[in-house]
Amino acid sequence: MDIRRTSIRVTIFPENGNPPLTLKKIPTRGQEIRPEHAVGSISELWPQEHTVFAIGITAPGLLYPPSGIVYAASHYLEWRNFPLKPIVSKNFGVPVSIESDANMVALGEWKFGTGQGDHGILYLAISTGIGKGIILDDRVVLDWRGLAGELGYVTVDRNIPFYSSGQKGHLEAMASRPANSPYGSTQIANGCSSLVTSSPPPTAKEIVQVASEGNRLAIEPFTKADKFNGKTLTDFLHVFNPSIILLGGRGSFSGQLFAEPMRVAFYQHIISPQYTHNLRITTAALADNAGLSSALRLARPDTPPG
Repeated sequence: MDIRRTSIRVTIFPENGNPPLTLKKIPTRGQEIRPEHAVGSISELWPQEHTVFAIGITAPGLLYPPSGIVYAASHYLEWRNFPLKPIVSKNFGVPVSIESDANMVALGEWKFGTGQGDHGILYLAISTGIGKGIILDDRVVLDWRGLAGELGYVTVDRNIPFYSSGQKGHLEAMASRPANSPYGSTQIANGCSSLVTSSPPPTAKEIVQVASEGNRLAIEPFTKADKFNGKTLTDFLHVFNPSIILLGGRGSFSGQLFAEPMRVAFYQHIISPQYTHNLRITTAALADNAGLSSALRLARPDTPPG
């Protein structure tokens, strides 16, 4: 099961791992995911004619994998000390493994994707939030409770409004995709000309569309977000010094609209060219199936790539 900020995806894999037997996607944007949602989505696909050996779950937010407790998830405000693993385990009676979605994508890219052969990987997912996965010296950076490396909560500007974390100034408040829509709405309300109407407020998808058509106001929030991401990515480079930086999430799927401002800001703020010696910056290879593939490998660690 791959729990995202906008959907739950559940699939059944055969014992050899590939290909999946069936897939169900449940949109969740604007809804709170309650225990019955997680349990119900699995129950709907539970095979009556086969034996289920294990369940693997990737989920957003701050969580502790051994206990399966989700301490907090910024897009699911009711998830405070949410016992996701115990609930699923109690309902289905099979071994359950859970891990951060971005950490598992980074691990998958390192073992099977673009990061094969690298010993230091920084994965940054720019989408409905800012996800991260950090691998240093061939180990995922977790710390003793699994909470380390929450890069989206780095403070970049105290003038940025509150976001779903409840704090001002976080990178995620400015540079993730949902932030683009409130920013554009505010500018429209202030009288800037635009092809997008201010009532109802435009969605991030609508702003992406008109930005691709060359609308200045629509492009502006992406440019500003990319500059924040580029500058902050330089900070992360100075802290972690990876050999490869992988960009993922739906933000990176919009091509040159995102790339150039981030690239310029990134290189402008590097303190020494030694940090970029043999550095690779590219997009993640596993794309949309990374979460489910990672969940499979949580449930069956011996699963071959594919």
